[in-house]
Amino acid sequence: MTLQNFFTIRADVKLSKQNKKYRDLQKITKDVNDELFLIYKNNQATLIEMTVRAGDELFSIYRSLDAALDAFQLLLISAKKYKVPLSIGCGFGRLDDESDNANLVNGVSIWRATEALEKVKRGLPKYNEKLEGNIGLKIDFSNDKNINKLHQILFFLLSEKVLKRTKQQNKAVLLFKQHPQKEYHELYDLLTNYEDNTSTKDEKRIKYSKFLQRAEYHIVNDLIDLIKNNF
Repeated sequence: MTLQNFFTIRADVKLSKQNKKYRDLQKITKDVNDELFLIYKNNQATLIEMTVRAGDELFSIYRSLDAALDAFQLLLISAKKYKVPLSIGCGFGRLDDESDNANLVNGVSIWRATEALEKVKRGLPKYNEKLEGNIGLKIDFSNDKNINKLHQILFFLLSEKVLKRTKQQNKAVLLFKQHPQKEYHELYDLLTNYEDNTSTKDEKRIKYSKFLQRAEYHIVNDLIDLIKNNF
């Protein structure tokens, strides 16, 4: 799905001076950008790859809503992996120009992400729900408060589902996205590094299907469809 507008993600490390977790941000950006590239096979859906700004901030902008939602999920997964507590603000809207310079680009999408992030950092009770891994989240996509409220709920539910997944479940979902042409039994071989030499193709298919079920992949997809259909 291509956007006329752009999706911006901004995230700050909580209490970065005390916990020093900003040191892991380069690992997060590498994980997110590398996995996203494997899904889309190019960077055309991305205006600015996830990058570190000002030492303790993550920043990225996406042309494609699908890529933005995948990047958002990958950010959650990586933050959990490296135990980095984040405040996350997401914004949607136009840009003044399509500059790929993270320090020069400007526009409504960025302003909204910035305002959303500041609300999380100020700890406003309404937006201070805590996700697993001490992650705070705020969405600002529209001047319509009801639309923002709907997306806040949908993104919170999406985040809860993604953060509950195990490492293997995350890998199963990523393999499914990165290799859409492969059969389930082939994906199971990739998931297990071809270590299962005794199961039949049908058994492997069933086992892989269970990984997706336990990851609540189809429920997450329904949430994503609701998000995309309400822009």
